[in-house]
Amino acid sequence: MTIGAFLLAATFTNPVLPADFSDIDCIRSGNRFYAITSTLHLSPGMDVLESPDMVNWRVVGHVVDDTSVFGDDWTWKRMRRYGRGVWAGCIREREGKFCCYFGTPDEGIFVATAENAAGPWSAPHKMSFFTAGWDDTGVLFDDDGKGYLVATHFAGGYKTYVFELTADGLDVVPESRALVNEGHGREANKLYKWNGTYYHLYSEVAGGGRRLMMARSKNVMGPYEERRVLSHPQREADEPNQGGFLVDDAGNWFFLTHHGHGQWYGRAASLLPVTWIDGWPIVGTPDKDGIGTMVWNPQKPVITGKAAILAAVPKGFLFPDWAWNHAPRLEKVRISEERLELDAFRPLKPGDFFSVGNVFSKRAWRNATNEFSVCLSTAKMSDGQRAGICHFGKTSCEFGVKLEGGVKSLYWRNGKRDIALDCEVGEKIFLRSEWGMDGVARFAWSYDGKEWKDAGESYRMTWGSYRGDRTGLFTYNESGEAGTAIFTD
Repeated sequence: MTIGAFLLAATFTNPVLPADFSDIDCIRSGNRFYAITSTLHLSPGMDVLESPDMVNWRVVGHVVDDTSVFGDDWTWKRMRRYGRGVWAGCIREREGKFCCYFGTPDEGIFVATAENAAGPWSAPHKMSFFTAGWDDTGVLFDDDGKGYLVATHFAGGYKTYVFELTADGLDVVPESRALVNEGHGREANKLYKWNGTYYHLYSEVAGGGRRLMMARSKNVMGPYEERRVLSHPQREADEPNQGGFLVDDAGNWFFLTHHGHGQWYGRAASLLPVTWIDGWPIVGTPDKDGIGTMVWNPQKPVITGKAAILAAVPKGFLFPDWAWNHAPRLEKVRISEERLELDAFRPLKPGDFFSVGNVFSKRAWRNATNEFSVCLSTAKMSDGQRAGICHFGKTSCEFGVKLEGGVKSLYWRNGKRDIALDCEVGEKIFLRSEWGMDGVARFAWSYDGKEWKDAGESYRMTWGSYRGDRTGLFTYNESGEAGTAIFTD
């Protein structure tokens, strides 16, 4: 895919990413734009996105290929990282390499590097100073080459500190620590330097919701004495706040931000114009009080440079938007672009979908029409096995095939509601979930993938563990380790 030059006359519609892309940070590198987004309990961890124009984005890789490197709690063995895992991070470029700094609330702060933002990335290096309770990192590499890191110690009363980085950028100098901010719920830290002034970006809860804030100083270590509200809380626009700044070829400023507070689709991402007022970057359209408000149809950024040829991305089941619900049991997986084979094994807890290992899933997008479908081969299923498609957030839903007493049947399960459906199941069946802006999934099945029959059941998708709804593929067997589910497009 390539994109040529275009002018500012055209507009676009927010959100540019109408799905769960939480804790966005972003940079420009040449004629490409890159962003990272937190992934919490999912594996791989910390998605990397690429764009030629700030508006059209796609997932191209991950900073952490396999979150099992952090321990068994992150894997199918224990599944104890719901709502935790890989949190907010920062992506920067230094001396021809990309750097990603991120926190995990139970382990500390890590850094990884890469020659290419799409990967491969180095193994996460744990910064020795940080233990559990730190997060929301921001990094600045100054004009003299020195690096600085800002992070919040939420376990210590939401105190935010700036540290000097060691020369290699892999740790901080503990004695350099300077307290620059404190207050419950303050987070989303970023550090910037513009026109000789240092800026500390963060968000806080005040005035009826979460809003974006900025402080500035002539010294990176502070004191940061001035505080400016950059945007109103705007509950009606899902509270735009955490994000990063970008600049187009005409010098226009933009802010890529997540917004959301508990809806089924999670925290979507929008690109907002920035207006500089008295040395402050106001995000969105300034209100009469000079504070920013949401813009749903901004003008497009001006991109006049050479066309950016984007990185090649695998298709099908290897497309990097897929992720495992906790790191998978790899000996039970065989995967290619066109085919996914999952061997069944017992959940950690009977009857609990959130303890089912090797669930392979994608974000549920919030568009006018959305569809997730797959062909399930049942030929290698064993007694006691279940397999099919699913949704999960705070609650879960299964739609698939179960094999009991040698008989295959189509079923639908929502929590403890387990309903047998009127369908004769052979060696393959097509399964589909469809939903719209209302977040209500409706299910259908087919023998050929062309003529579909309504299953007669629906599921209201939910937000849970700081994530929007995920839709995906699963299999398990509460009777033992037996049976294989084969999925194809």
